[in-house]
This record gives sequence, structure tokens and C-alpha cells, in this order.
Amino acid sequence: MNYKDLKTFPELIELHMTAKSFEELAYLKCEKELTQKEIDRLTNEADRLLRETDDFYMSNAQVCIRQARIKYYLNRAKYLITGE
Repeated sequence: MNYKDLKTFPELIELHMTAKSFEELAYLKCEKELTQKEIDRLTNEADRLLRETDDFYMSNAQVCIRQARIKYYLNRAKYLITGE
């Protein structure tokens, strides 16, 4: 996916919002006991979103900042879920 195609930038914004929502969901989930199956599912989803983020070609500062935020939210979610 190439961010220079203007049709893809909204997809990057959508991915950013998905990542933020995912981080918030992980935080809420951590307030109760998680089963190993739930931990695995959430961790796999975070990994999938991180892989999708890496598909964006980075050279534009705005894209880099948004990608960094996505990675922050997802890494935070993984930390909340797994403690690692």
C-alpha cells in the first residue's frame, strides 16, 4: 500500500483509530481476568495491525507520526494484555 495514493491516506487514519480503539479495549479487558484464549486472540490482533501498519511506505512526516501513534497504541495494548 502506498500512502502517496490519496485513497490510502484515509485507510491509514482508519487504521490509527482502530489501533486506538484496540488499545482502549485492551485496557478495559485487563480490568477483569482474561483467559489464555482471550490473551492469544488480542495479541494476534495487535500483531496483525502492526504488520498492516508496516505496509505503509514512510517518508511523509505526517504519515510517520500517525504510524508511530498506531505502534504506540498497539504496543501499549500488548503490554496491557501480556505484561510484556
